[in-house]
Amino acid sequence: MVTRELDRVPDGRPPTQNSRPDRDEPPGRVAGAAPFGLSVGGVPGVPGACARCVDTGRTCPSCVQRRRFAWSLVMEQGESADTAARVLGLEQNRVQELLAAEQDRRELRSLRCDSIPVNRTRAAIADALARDPDLTIPDIAGWLEMQQADFERAFLGKGRNGQAKRRVTVANASRLMIALGRAPNELEGC
Repeated sequence: MVTRELDRVPDGRPPTQNSRPDRDEPPGRVAGAAPFGLSVGGVPGVPGACARCVDTGRTCPSCVQRRRFAWSLVMEQGESADTAARVLGLEQNRVQELLAAEQDRRELRSLRCDSIPVNRTRAAIADALARDPDLTIPDIAGWLEMQQADFERAFLGKGRNGQAKRRVTVANASRLMIALGRAPNELEGC
């Protein structure tokens, strides 16, 4: 029988058939075990880090979820960092580290230049339609080998189920500009 660290009783022995965790502990946790797989003493030299993150050299999936949950508690639900630490079963400084990491991740994601607003492609299509009175949206969709509904969803922002699309990937916007006979760099952001 293979036992995990959390399956052990407080003195480190595997559980017997009759052993049970204390009633004060949440389900799945044994009294004295560290919360969420963190080692009780922490990882030497890395305060508050989990052993799995240190072993792999990157953030483990469990810590990613902790980071997102801490962000949700503090930034979206308005809880204090102390309350989030209590809910997560972590020290407050570890919660602060998780919040800072999530803030950095979100800031970096906002700086990516992999998509542009759909209103730019909508304006390019309107300009092309205005220049050529015989040109139609089904013609442009055909040039891109797309169905008209898919084209309108991708480049004009018309969404299904009432949810409008707000951004277009740079690769798709470049394809559109080439199909319109223009250079991709004529569209701001491509």
